[in-house]
Amino acid sequence: DPNHPLTRIYAGYTYAAMARYPEAIAAFEEQLKRGGADANTRIYLGYACARAGRRAEARKILAEVETGRQYFSSVELALLHAGLGETEEGLIYLVMPHTRVRP
Repeated sequence: DPNHPLTRIYAGYTYAAMARYPEAIAAFEEQLKRGGADANTRIYLGYACARAGRRAEARKILAEVETGRQYFSSVELALLHAGLGETEEGLIYLVMPHTRVRP
């Protein structure tokens, strides 16, 4: 079903894995527009933006997620740091518990 939320999310994952970042961005943005504004989807959008050269957008997403109150996967946040070329920062999140929430 093309209107199912998971269809858009998995399409975004697939496009990102294929380095088709504009398509990944479109899929994640569509999911967020339709009300699926969870932190993990935003992180994957940030990763795709970073890889597509839209670093300012990726940094904005990173800051919003890190200062927000939503749960997020530390592994996925490591991915966003990797997309920005920040491997040391990403590694820090890999040794943290897998799910975090900021106070």
